[in-house]
Amino acid sequence: MSEMNHPGLARQQALHQELTARVAEFSLRNSQGDTSMYLPLLKFLRNWLTDHILKEDRECGAWMNDHGVS
Repeated sequence: MSEMNHPGLARQQALHQELTARVAEFSLRNSQGDTSMYLPLLKFLRNWLTDHILKEDRECGAWMNDHGVS
């Protein structure tokens, strides 16, 4: 995305930083024995898959294809 000067690069980076922070939070809670985080973790991951990968990443892929990346 950087090499292609993708206009959504900053947004993608911010979203991925948020993902990393949330996963680290869930991991910490898990290591502390907090089993109440399992359902929120599953919901978060489901939303990431449906909202981010199937929407955001697909849009990025389409933009890149339109700009010569196959």
